[in-house]
Amino acid sequence: MDELTAGAAAGLTLKDPFTQEPYVYAGLAAPKYQLCAVFATATPSIPNQPRPAWAHGKGYECLNLDASTSPEYP
Repeated sequence: MDELTAGAAAGLTLKDPFTQEPYVYAGLAAPKYQLCAVFATATPSIPNQPRPAWAHGKGYECLNLDASTSPEYP
């Protein structure tokens, strides 16, 4: 994660803006990875809409992501 911020664009942060705790990254079988953090609220559900890749519950959650794709960001 430290390598990610080296020379990164302004505004990129690897810490939760409220708790100042670092986000947790775990590499899985390429190209998959896991990104974990503590969320203050859950992603709201929208009727008749698919759940976005970035959707999460309240509290500590891990998102299973794929580096070969770019999920839509809310």
